[in-house]
Amino acid sequence: MVGACVVGVGDYGRGVFASAPIKKGAEIEFCPLIELEDGWDITPPLKYYAIELTEFNALFLMLGYGSLYNHNRENPNAAVTVIDRQTVVFHAIQDISAGEEILYDYQFDGPEEFM
Repeated sequence: MVGACVVGVGDYGRGVFASAPIKKGAEIEFCPLIELEDGWDITPPLKYYAIELTEFNALFLMLGYGSLYNHNRENPNAAVTVIDRQTVVFHAIQDISAGEEILYDYQFDGPEEFM
C-alpha cells in the first residue's frame, strides 16, 4: 500500500488521505473482499460500507481501507479495478498530493442517503 491514513472528515465520518504524494497510475491498495450471502439483511451502519459489484451481481465488504474511501462523482482522484471475486485494487487516476483525500466514484445511482 502507498502511504495513506484514515482521518475523521466531519459529516462523512472517516476518509482515507495520502500520507505521501501518489503519482497517477500508482496502485494505492489491494483490498480483499468478503462476499455477503444472497438475501442477507443489510442494515445501518453496515449498508454504508457494502459495495455492489455488478460483474458478480453481489454485495461485498472491502477489507483494508477499502470501505472507508469516500465518493466523488465529479472529480475522483482514484478508481477501483475488480481483480476477481476476492480482490479489488485502488489506483490513482491523477496525481494525489500528501494530505489530500483519496476519493473515487462509487458509480451508484441509488438514494442520496447512501452517497
